[in-house]
Amino acid sequence: MSELKLNKSPISVEFQGKLVNRTNLKINKFWLVSLDLPSINVFKDEKIVQQVTLTKILSDKLKDYKIIKFPNILIIHIDRFKYNNRDGERSNNTIVKFPLTMELNEFNNLENENILIENESKITNIEKLNSQSHKYRLIANIVHESTNSSEVDIEVTNKRRSDASRGSGINKVSALDSASSVSMGDGNGSDHYKVQLLDKVRNEWMLIDDLQYSVIEKELLFLDPSYIQIWEKY
Repeated sequence: MSELKLNKSPISVEFQGKLVNRTNLKINKFWLVSLDLPSINVFKDEKIVQQVTLTKILSDKLKDYKIIKFPNILIIHIDRFKYNNRDGERSNNTIVKFPLTMELNEFNNLENENILIENESKITNIEKLNSQSHKYRLIANIVHESTNSSEVDIEVTNKRRSDASRGSGINKVSALDSASSVSMGDGNGSDHYKVQLLDKVRNEWMLIDDLQYSVIEKELLFLDPSYIQIWEKY
């Protein structure tokens, strides 16, 4: 029986990408990229807050893969929740520092190998793909907040924003932030999500919290625990 070929939907055209395994050259489609955070060291000095860059955890995720089709809209999911039988659900609030624009050319360099692309066995030379520019800009950042957070967590978060707004906390984080690096839920609380959205007309970032909205400085975006990010190719 011949395979039924369906027309591509607008959703797949915009959001679907393809990557290839560097070892076996197997091609897989993807709709989003889910990234793991480094584990929290419970014996670590409490005065030191754990931080990581988005490019670092993205590189770790894609070390065995190369992207051969970049989606127009790239969705990045930062996996903050782990579950085990002893502690239940555990939230990792490691700070993820990210730029507002990034170039992903390094993730499609296959050392000039020729690979088989799923298009009637057509051979595509990777040199051509490598010569293209793959630039993205952040257009939305969904952040997670939990009502399980303690009063100390809330105080630390507020202080971090206050320091950053005065220009003293953009490139470094207060030692007090260590209290918010890990929060454990007992299952009795609830989660709350906010959206940081780019207003392209005014070139401003808006913070949307239910029916409330306000302008937020772009330097403050990474201070909240990012959960899902939307990147647009340009």
